[in-house]
Amino acid sequence: MRKRCVIAVYSIFFLVLGVGLAPLAASGPEVQLLSGNLWQTLSRDNKIAYIWGIGNLVELERTNLGSHPPQAPTGDRKSFIPYLAHGLNGMTIEGIIERVDAYYLAHPDQRGQPVLDAIFQAIVMPRVKEARAGARSQ
Repeated sequence: MRKRCVIAVYSIFFLVLGVGLAPLAASGPEVQLLSGNLWQTLSRDNKIAYIWGIGNLVELERTNLGSHPPQAPTGDRKSFIPYLAHGLNGMTIEGIIERVDAYYLAHPDQRGQPVLDAIFQAIVMPRVKEARAGARSQ
């Protein structure tokens, strides 16, 4: 029953998110990742919705894997979700938005790249490297 409720809530959330971001979508049939150029034009609410969607995806994956708190990625997985779960653990939506904004400000040449790449470059990979360095020093 709980799983059915969780799926229904996520379905409704992604439907609302899709409707809210639909005007931002390209008119072509291909799926496009949100780029830094478009990120710069988004309202605060749209940025929050985007990051919230990523957070919900991470939480859903973590719930399915039963991993609380998120474990550092071991490298034997092909999914990027464990990296996101570990790298974003404990961060607020506002904190993530601030880090992405700062990344694009510091790297204007990267604004054509997807926002997910900025999240990985600015937040996730530094935290994963810290965790690996800490594990090696113990």
